[in-house]
Amino acid sequence: MPDEDITLHIQYMYYRDVPVGAFEHGTVTADREKAIDGEIVTYTVHPDDGWFVTALGQRMSQYYADGVQDENDENIWYVTMPWGWSGERSLWANFEEATDWHTVTIHDSEHGSVSFERSGARAGKTVELVVTPDECYQLDALVVRDGGNNEIALNGASFTMPDSDVTVTASFKEAHVYGKPVWMWGDNYSSAAVKFSCADCGDVQIVDASVVSRQTDATHFAAGKIVYTATALFDGETFSDVKEVAIPQITHTPGAAVIENEVAATFDKEGGYDTVVYCSICGEELSREHTVIEKRTPDPTDPTDPNKGLCKYCGQDHSGSFWQRIVGFFHAILYFILHLFGKI
Repeated sequence: MPDEDITLHIQYMYYRDVPVGAFEHGTVTADREKAIDGEIVTYTVHPDDGWFVTALGQRMSQYYADGVQDENDENIWYVTMPWGWSGERSLWANFEEATDWHTVTIHDSEHGSVSFERSGARAGKTVELVVTPDECYQLDALVVRDGGNNEIALNGASFTMPDSDVTVTASFKEAHVYGKPVWMWGDNYSSAAVKFSCADCGDVQIVDASVVSRQTDATHFAAGKIVYTATALFDGETFSDVKEVAIPQITHTPGAAVIENEVAATFDKEGGYDTVVYCSICGEELSREHTVIEKRTPDPTDPTDPNKGLCKYCGQDHSGSFWQRIVGFFHAILYFILHLFGKI
Protein backbone atom coordinates (compact mmCIF):
# COMPACT_ATOMS: atom_id res chain seq x y z
CA MET A 1 0.00 0.00 0.00
CA PRO A 2 1.51 3.40 -0.97
CA ASP A 3 1.70 6.24 1.56
CA GLU A 4 -1.21 8.07 -0.01
CA ASP A 5 -4.81 7.49 -0.96
CA ILE A 6 -5.60 5.71 -4.22
CA THR A 7 -8.67 5.66 -6.43
CA LEU A 8 -9.87 2.50 -8.18
CA HIS A 9 -11.93 2.72 -11.34
CA ILE A 10 -13.86 -0.49 -12.05
CA GLN A 11 -15.70 -1.16 -15.30
CA TYR A 12 -18.11 -4.04 -15.33
CA MET A 13 -18.60 -6.14 -18.49
CA TYR A 14 -21.92 -7.87 -18.77
CA TYR A 15 -22.34 -11.23 -20.43
CA ARG A 16 -25.44 -10.91 -22.54
CA ASP A 17 -27.58 -13.59 -24.16
CA VAL A 18 -26.67 -14.25 -27.79
CA PRO A 19 -29.90 -14.25 -29.86
CA VAL A 20 -30.62 -17.02 -32.34
CA GLY A 21 -33.70 -17.66 -34.42
CA ALA A 22 -35.93 -20.04 -36.35
CA PHE A 23 -37.35 -18.43 -39.46
CA GLU A 24 -39.86 -19.44 -42.11
CA HIS A 25 -37.22 -20.71 -44.54
CA GLY A 26 -34.42 -21.77 -42.21
CA THR A 27 -32.71 -21.47 -38.86
CA VAL A 28 -29.67 -19.62 -37.54
CA THR A 29 -27.44 -20.88 -34.72
CA ALA A 30 -24.53 -19.25 -32.86
CA ASP A 31 -21.17 -20.55 -31.66
CA ARG A 32 -21.94 -19.53 -28.03
CA GLU A 33 -24.82 -18.77 -25.72
CA LYS A 34 -23.47 -15.59 -24.07
CA ALA A 35 -21.04 -12.87 -25.09
CA ILE A 36 -19.81 -9.48 -23.87
CA ASP A 37 -20.18 -6.23 -25.74
CA GLY A 38 -17.69 -5.91 -28.57
CA GLU A 39 -17.15 -9.68 -28.90
CA ILE A 40 -17.61 -11.24 -32.34
CA VAL A 41 -20.23 -14.00 -32.56
CA THR A 42 -20.15 -16.51 -35.40
CA TYR A 43 -23.57 -17.43 -36.82
CA THR A 44 -24.32 -20.44 -39.01
CA VAL A 45 -27.29 -20.29 -41.36
CA HIS A 46 -29.23 -23.50 -42.07
CA PRO A 47 -31.49 -22.48 -44.95
CA ASP A 48 -34.18 -24.71 -46.36
CA ASP A 49 -33.39 -26.22 -49.75
CA GLY A 50 -33.73 -23.60 -52.45
CA TRP A 51 -33.26 -20.64 -50.10
CA PHE A 52 -30.32 -18.51 -48.96
CA VAL A 53 -29.66 -15.53 -46.68
CA THR A 54 -28.82 -12.11 -48.12
CA ALA A 55 -28.48 -10.21 -44.83
CA LEU A 56 -28.29 -11.00 -41.10
CA GLY A 57 -27.75 -9.11 -37.84
CA GLN A 58 -28.92 -8.16 -34.34
CA ARG A 59 -31.43 -5.49 -33.36
CA MET A 60 -32.81 -3.83 -30.25
CA SER A 61 -35.77 -1.53 -30.73
CA GLN A 62 -34.78 0.77 -33.56
CA TYR A 63 -31.04 -0.14 -33.40
CA TYR A 64 -29.41 -2.59 -35.83
CA ALA A 65 -26.01 -4.35 -35.89
CA ASP A 66 -25.43 -5.80 -39.35
CA GLY A 67 -23.47 -9.02 -39.80
CA VAL A 68 -20.62 -9.68 -42.24
CA GLN A 69 -20.76 -12.71 -44.52
CA ASP A 70 -17.78 -15.07 -44.68
CA GLU A 71 -15.82 -14.79 -47.93
CA ASN A 72 -15.73 -18.54 -48.54
CA ASP A 73 -19.01 -19.78 -47.05
CA GLU A 74 -22.26 -17.94 -47.69
CA ASN A 75 -23.86 -19.61 -44.65
CA ILE A 76 -21.33 -18.20 -42.13
CA TRP A 77 -21.92 -14.70 -40.73
CA TYR A 78 -20.06 -12.61 -38.12
CA VAL A 79 -21.83 -10.13 -35.83
CA THR A 80 -20.09 -7.88 -33.30
CA MET A 81 -22.09 -7.59 -30.05
CA PRO A 82 -23.20 -3.92 -29.89
CA TRP A 83 -21.96 -1.76 -27.04
CA GLY A 84 -24.37 -0.37 -24.46
CA TRP A 85 -27.51 -2.15 -25.53
CA SER A 86 -29.08 -2.96 -22.21
CA GLY A 87 -32.42 -4.10 -23.54
CA GLU A 88 -33.45 -7.40 -25.07
CA ARG A 89 -31.72 -8.20 -28.33
CA SER A 90 -33.08 -10.27 -31.23
CA LEU A 91 -31.74 -11.79 -34.43
CA TRP A 92 -33.02 -10.94 -37.85
CA ALA A 93 -32.25 -12.64 -41.20
CA ASN A 94 -33.39 -12.01 -44.74
CA PHE A 95 -34.10 -15.26 -46.65
CA GLU A 96 -34.57 -15.25 -50.40
CA GLU A 97 -35.54 -18.04 -52.77
CA ALA A 98 -32.69 -19.08 -55.06
CA THR A 99 -33.45 -18.99 -58.78
CA ASP A 100 -30.23 -20.91 -59.57
CA TRP A 101 -30.94 -23.84 -57.28
CA HIS A 102 -30.36 -27.32 -58.73
CA THR A 103 -30.78 -30.78 -57.23
CA VAL A 104 -28.09 -33.35 -56.47
CA THR A 105 -29.32 -36.91 -57.10
CA ILE A 106 -27.16 -39.66 -55.56
CA HIS A 107 -27.65 -43.20 -56.80
CA ASP A 108 -27.43 -46.11 -54.36
CA SER A 109 -24.16 -48.06 -54.31
CA GLU A 110 -23.11 -51.49 -53.10
CA HIS A 111 -20.56 -51.76 -50.29
CA GLY A 112 -20.70 -48.06 -49.45
CA SER A 113 -22.62 -44.83 -49.70
CA VAL A 114 -22.32 -41.20 -50.84
CA SER A 115 -24.22 -38.38 -49.16
CA PHE A 116 -24.68 -34.63 -49.28
CA GLU A 117 -26.12 -32.58 -46.45
CA ARG A 118 -28.69 -30.96 -48.71
CA SER A 119 -30.83 -31.97 -51.68
CA GLY A 120 -29.06 -29.57 -54.00
CA ALA A 121 -27.01 -26.39 -54.30
CA ARG A 122 -26.87 -23.09 -56.12
CA ALA A 123 -24.91 -22.83 -59.35
CA GLY A 124 -21.28 -21.95 -58.76
CA LYS A 125 -21.25 -23.18 -55.16
CA THR A 126 -18.96 -25.94 -53.91
CA VAL A 127 -20.63 -29.26 -53.21
CA GLU A 128 -18.74 -31.47 -50.75
CA LEU A 129 -19.83 -35.09 -50.95
CA VAL A 130 -19.29 -37.47 -48.06
CA VAL A 131 -18.05 -40.90 -49.17
CA THR A 132 -18.53 -43.71 -46.63
CA PRO A 133 -17.22 -47.17 -47.66
CA ASP A 134 -18.40 -50.28 -45.85
CA GLU A 135 -15.90 -52.11 -43.67
CA CYS A 136 -13.03 -53.53 -45.72
CA TYR A 137 -14.02 -51.57 -48.84
CA GLN A 138 -12.71 -48.42 -50.45
CA LEU A 139 -13.90 -46.02 -53.12
CA ASP A 140 -13.15 -47.30 -56.61
CA ALA A 141 -14.81 -44.63 -58.78
CA LEU A 142 -16.87 -41.48 -58.19
CA VAL A 143 -18.61 -39.88 -61.18
CA VAL A 144 -20.72 -36.69 -61.27
CA ARG A 145 -22.64 -35.74 -64.44
CA ASP A 146 -24.60 -32.63 -65.29
CA GLY A 147 -27.98 -32.39 -67.01
CA GLY A 148 -26.32 -32.92 -70.39
CA ASN A 149 -24.62 -36.15 -69.19
CA ASN A 150 -21.24 -34.41 -69.20
CA GLU A 151 -18.79 -35.55 -66.54
CA ILE A 152 -17.91 -32.86 -64.02
CA ALA A 153 -14.34 -32.47 -62.76
CA LEU A 154 -13.84 -33.46 -59.13
CA ASN A 155 -11.45 -32.18 -56.50
CA GLY A 156 -11.37 -35.21 -54.26
CA ALA A 157 -15.05 -35.61 -53.40
CA SER A 158 -15.95 -31.98 -54.12
CA PHE A 159 -17.12 -30.20 -57.26
CA THR A 160 -18.54 -26.88 -58.39
CA MET A 161 -22.28 -26.99 -58.95
CA PRO A 162 -23.14 -26.36 -62.62
CA ASP A 163 -26.22 -24.48 -63.78
CA SER A 164 -28.18 -27.74 -63.99
CA ASP A 165 -29.18 -30.73 -61.91
CA VAL A 166 -26.48 -33.36 -61.34
CA THR A 167 -26.35 -37.10 -60.72
CA VAL A 168 -23.76 -38.89 -58.60
CA THR A 169 -22.71 -42.54 -58.97
CA ALA A 170 -20.05 -44.40 -57.00
CA SER A 171 -18.53 -47.87 -56.96
CA PHE A 172 -16.51 -49.53 -54.22
CA LYS A 173 -13.92 -52.29 -54.20
CA GLU A 174 -12.55 -54.58 -51.54
CA ALA A 175 -9.79 -53.14 -49.39
CA HIS A 176 -8.96 -55.80 -46.83
CA VAL A 177 -6.02 -55.40 -44.49
CA TYR A 178 -4.51 -58.87 -44.62
CA GLY A 179 -1.92 -59.98 -42.10
CA LYS A 180 1.13 -62.14 -42.68
CA PRO A 181 0.58 -65.26 -44.80
CA VAL A 182 0.13 -68.59 -43.02
CA TRP A 183 1.52 -71.53 -45.01
CA MET A 184 -0.15 -74.93 -44.96
CA TRP A 185 1.89 -77.85 -46.34
CA GLY A 186 0.55 -81.21 -47.42
CA ASP A 187 1.98 -84.63 -46.59
CA ASN A 188 5.59 -85.10 -47.70
CA TYR A 189 5.52 -81.47 -48.88
CA SER A 190 3.91 -82.55 -52.12
CA SER A 191 1.43 -79.64 -52.04
CA ALA A 192 0.96 -76.33 -50.27
CA ALA A 193 -1.52 -73.49 -49.79
CA VAL A 194 -1.32 -70.09 -48.14
CA LYS A 195 -3.99 -68.42 -45.97
CA PHE A 196 -4.56 -64.67 -45.65
CA SER A 197 -6.81 -63.21 -42.91
CA CYS A 198 -8.15 -59.67 -42.78
CA ALA A 199 -7.47 -58.05 -39.41
CA ASP A 200 -10.47 -55.73 -39.74
CA CYS A 201 -13.37 -57.96 -40.77
CA GLY A 202 -11.98 -61.50 -40.48
CA ASP A 203 -12.22 -62.29 -44.19
CA VAL A 204 -10.13 -65.36 -45.07
CA GLN A 205 -8.61 -66.14 -48.46
CA ILE A 206 -6.84 -69.45 -49.20
CA VAL A 207 -4.68 -69.65 -52.30
CA ASP A 208 -3.20 -72.87 -53.71
CA ALA A 209 0.54 -72.72 -54.33
CA SER A 210 2.75 -74.41 -56.90
CA VAL A 211 5.51 -76.57 -55.43
CA VAL A 212 8.85 -77.40 -57.06
CA SER A 213 11.60 -79.52 -55.53
CA ARG A 214 15.37 -79.69 -55.98
CA GLN A 215 17.29 -82.71 -54.68
CA THR A 216 20.96 -82.99 -53.80
CA ASP A 217 21.83 -86.66 -53.44
CA ALA A 218 23.70 -87.90 -50.39
CA THR A 219 27.14 -89.43 -50.85
CA HIS A 220 29.62 -91.27 -48.69
CA PHE A 221 31.27 -87.88 -48.11
CA ALA A 222 28.31 -85.58 -47.33
CA ALA A 223 24.62 -85.61 -46.50
CA GLY A 224 22.08 -84.63 -49.13
CA LYS A 225 18.79 -82.71 -49.00
CA ILE A 226 15.53 -82.03 -50.80
CA VAL A 227 14.45 -78.39 -51.02
CA TYR A 228 10.72 -77.73 -51.58
CA THR A 229 9.74 -74.23 -52.72
CA ALA A 230 6.09 -73.16 -52.73
CA THR A 231 5.00 -70.06 -54.67
CA ALA A 232 1.60 -68.34 -54.68
CA LEU A 233 0.25 -65.14 -56.27
CA PHE A 234 -2.20 -63.08 -54.20
CA ASP A 235 -3.47 -59.55 -54.74
CA GLY A 236 -0.75 -58.86 -57.30
CA GLU A 237 2.08 -59.96 -55.00
CA THR A 238 4.15 -63.15 -55.05
CA PHE A 239 4.64 -65.07 -51.82
CA SER A 240 6.95 -68.05 -51.26
CA ASP A 241 7.95 -70.48 -48.57
CA VAL A 242 10.76 -73.07 -48.39
CA LYS A 243 11.02 -76.41 -46.61
CA GLU A 244 14.07 -78.69 -46.46
CA VAL A 245 14.32 -82.41 -45.81
CA ALA A 246 17.76 -83.82 -44.97
CA ILE A 247 19.07 -87.01 -46.61
CA PRO A 248 21.56 -88.83 -44.33
CA GLN A 249 25.10 -89.40 -45.53
CA ILE A 250 25.60 -92.86 -47.04
CA THR A 251 27.50 -95.39 -44.83
CA HIS A 252 30.47 -97.21 -46.41
CA THR A 253 30.29 -100.97 -46.93
CA PRO A 254 33.76 -102.54 -46.50
CA GLY A 255 34.78 -105.02 -49.18
CA ALA A 256 37.26 -107.88 -49.03
CA ALA A 257 40.85 -106.98 -48.17
CA VAL A 258 43.28 -106.88 -51.08
CA ILE A 259 47.09 -106.99 -51.18
CA GLU A 260 48.89 -104.14 -52.93
CA ASN A 261 52.48 -102.99 -53.44
CA GLU A 262 53.85 -106.45 -52.65
CA VAL A 263 57.67 -106.63 -52.63
CA ALA A 264 59.44 -109.92 -51.91
CA ALA A 265 62.24 -109.90 -49.32
CA THR A 266 65.77 -110.82 -50.46
CA PHE A 267 69.00 -111.58 -48.70
CA ASP A 268 69.88 -107.88 -49.07
CA LYS A 269 66.61 -105.95 -48.65
CA GLU A 270 63.41 -106.17 -46.68
CA GLY A 271 60.17 -106.84 -48.46
CA GLY A 272 56.59 -105.96 -47.63
CA TYR A 273 53.01 -105.41 -48.79
CA ASP A 274 49.89 -103.29 -48.10
CA THR A 275 46.61 -104.74 -46.92
CA VAL A 276 43.87 -102.44 -48.27
CA VAL A 277 40.10 -102.39 -47.70
CA TYR A 278 37.84 -100.48 -50.13
CA CYS A 279 34.13 -99.59 -49.92
CA SER A 280 32.28 -102.09 -52.07
CA ILE A 281 29.74 -99.37 -53.08
CA CYS A 282 31.74 -96.27 -53.95
CA GLY A 283 35.27 -97.67 -54.05
CA GLU A 284 36.66 -95.24 -51.48
CA GLU A 285 39.71 -96.52 -49.58
CA LEU A 286 38.67 -97.24 -46.01
CA SER A 287 41.90 -98.59 -44.50
CA ARG A 288 45.49 -99.45 -45.46
CA GLU A 289 47.97 -101.41 -43.34
CA HIS A 290 51.60 -101.99 -44.36
CA THR A 291 53.37 -105.20 -43.42
CA VAL A 292 57.20 -105.47 -43.45
CA ILE A 293 58.95 -108.74 -44.45
CA GLU A 294 62.48 -109.13 -43.02
CA LYS A 295 65.52 -109.93 -45.17
CA ARG A 296 65.94 -113.55 -46.06
CA THR A 297 68.65 -115.69 -44.44
CA PRO A 298 69.86 -118.81 -46.36
CA ASP A 299 69.12 -121.99 -44.48
CA PRO A 300 71.18 -124.94 -45.77
CA THR A 301 69.01 -127.32 -43.77
CA ASP A 302 65.85 -126.17 -45.43
CA PRO A 303 65.25 -128.34 -48.48
CA THR A 304 62.76 -125.76 -49.79
CA ASP A 305 65.27 -122.91 -49.71
CA PRO A 306 66.54 -122.49 -53.28
CA ASN A 307 69.51 -120.45 -52.06
CA LYS A 308 70.84 -122.98 -49.51
CA GLY A 309 74.64 -123.49 -49.62
CA LEU A 310 75.19 -120.91 -52.35
CA CYS A 311 77.93 -118.28 -52.24
CA LYS A 312 76.60 -114.89 -51.14
CA TYR A 313 79.16 -113.20 -53.40
CA CYS A 314 78.82 -115.07 -56.70
CA GLY A 315 75.81 -117.28 -56.04
CA GLN A 316 77.71 -120.49 -57.01
CA ASP A 317 77.99 -123.77 -55.16
CA HIS A 318 81.50 -124.14 -53.66
CA SER A 319 80.84 -127.34 -51.78
CA GLY A 320 82.44 -129.60 -54.42
CA SER A 321 86.22 -130.06 -54.99
CA PHE A 322 89.07 -128.72 -52.90
CA TRP A 323 89.68 -125.80 -55.24
CA GLN A 324 85.99 -124.91 -55.27
CA ARG A 325 86.01 -124.74 -51.50
CA ILE A 326 89.20 -122.54 -51.64
CA VAL A 327 87.39 -120.16 -54.04
CA GLY A 328 84.38 -120.14 -51.76
CA PHE A 329 86.60 -119.27 -48.81
CA PHE A 330 88.11 -116.24 -50.55
CA HIS A 331 84.62 -115.19 -51.81
CA ALA A 332 83.36 -115.30 -48.23
CA ILE A 333 86.26 -113.06 -47.08
CA LEU A 334 85.62 -110.66 -49.98
CA TYR A 335 81.89 -110.54 -49.29
CA PHE A 336 82.58 -109.79 -45.61
CA ILE A 337 84.91 -106.91 -46.49
CA LEU A 338 82.53 -105.40 -49.04
CA HIS A 339 79.55 -105.78 -46.75
CA LEU A 340 81.59 -104.21 -43.91
CA PHE A 341 82.17 -101.06 -45.98
CA GLY A 342 78.63 -100.96 -47.26
CA LYS A 343 79.44 -101.90 -50.83
CA ILE A 344 77.01 -104.78 -50.73
